[in-house]
Amino acid sequence: MTTDNMHQAWFEWLLQENWRYFGTATLKDEVTRSAAEKRFLRFITEAEKVLGAGFSCVYVTEGGNASKRPHVHFLIGRVPYSPDVRRQLQRIWKAFGGISHIVRFENAKREAGIHYILKTVRSGKSDQVNLV
Repeated sequence: MTTDNMHQAWFEWLLQENWRYFGTATLKDEVTRSAAEKRFLRFITEAEKVLGAGFSCVYVTEGGNASKRPHVHFLIGRVPYSPDVRRQLQRIWKAFGGISHIVRFENAKREAGIHYILKTVRSGKSDQVNLV
């Protein structure tokens, strides 16, 4: 499967979900990509306490090489949006040593947001799309 085909397949599948949050989680310290993913999974475990069971999350990790700190782009769905929950998620990530930008996923920008999450799939730099 070509990277364009893989990108398109993920895009069509992700369009089916009702995403509520769009986020980028960056680490302040220099860590490996693997360490960043492990920290993000711990974040998701803590986030479940706020979001409740049944939420969905897709994420892609970028960076982790000499030029970029690792960071994670993610979408969260199957839960209602709440500014209070958004702030709680940001506090959780900060406790893990990071900086986050988490916003309400705008349906008007739905396709652009999903394409952004999948940009490394199209470029061939990553085929690692993770589902929680």
